[in-house]
Amino acid sequence: MFEVEHVIKVENEVGESPRWDVDEQALYWLDIWSNPTVYRLEPGTGAFRQWTPGIHVTGQARREGGGFVFATRTGLYLWDERTGEHQFLADPEADNRPVRFNDGSADRQGRFWAGSTHADDQSRPEGSLYRLDLDGSLHTMAGGLACSNGLGWSPDSKTMYVTAQFAYELLAFDFDPATGEIANRRSFARVPEDKGLPDGLTVDAEGCVWSAQWGGWCI
Repeated sequence: MFEVEHVIKVENEVGESPRWDVDEQALYWLDIWSNPTVYRLEPGTGAFRQWTPGIHVTGQARREGGGFVFATRTGLYLWDERTGEHQFLADPEADNRPVRFNDGSADRQGRFWAGSTHADDQSRPEGSLYRLDLDGSLHTMAGGLACSNGLGWSPDSKTMYVTAQFAYELLAFDFDPATGEIANRRSFARVPEDKGLPDGLTVDAEGCVWSAQWGGWCI
């Protein structure tokens, strides 16, 4: 049996997008609801910090030189916690409201991936998956998603996993780490509706896919 440890009390409204920084040995995550907040915890020392970036962030990844790439309700941004400055990058859903960005994550090559959702009815398959390259170019990679959510990659970077939350489904794609192209969209797993909605996702070193179930209180 696995043991669950209560690490820190922060009383998030909607805690999202946890990302482990290997170099810093620190965990970053978000509260994405009424007062969007970025958190940082070093489990080894207990050091804890939080910031309010002043923008409605929904997904994040750390940048190599410091700062973050954000998915937000109004597009993709860079944000530097040291200066508080944001830099707008793109909003491909600007003319398609109420569709907005949801979760996001970076692949091992440094590209930022983020998916979107219909904000008023997340069961509508109107979300898309986007890839932001290191040169700043943005690419639409998949569509027809009923709330794109948690993302992850296999240890060999040959498979990408995408959560279609309100379809109760985890999707898999063939992934080319050299180009960032995806192909062969298929169903990887379906979640019984009485177990909750698949939300956050990660892949461990053995290639096992972990999916947190919103409303189901289980993994």
